[in-house]
Amino acid sequence: MVDARAVVAEDVSNAARRETDLAVIEEGYPYRARCLYWEAVGASVTQILPGVLTAETVAVLTGPYCASGAVLPG
Repeated sequence: MVDARAVVAEDVSNAARRETDLAVIEEGYPYRARCLYWEAVGASVTQILPGVLTAETVAVLTGPYCASGAVLPG
């Protein structure tokens, strides 16, 4: 995740974040964009640390992400 983010220019990243924020606000969910980001980060952490986190921690980190119907690999 860090490597993938490192190749994206800061201005491109900021523009994408602004676009997402505006779209989410227009749809009536002003705080949802930040939640979506952190849900994805939490789910990613469980993928890079398999077997390290307790089942309860994995459930907490993946619960919001998977509630959308998304399926994590592995």
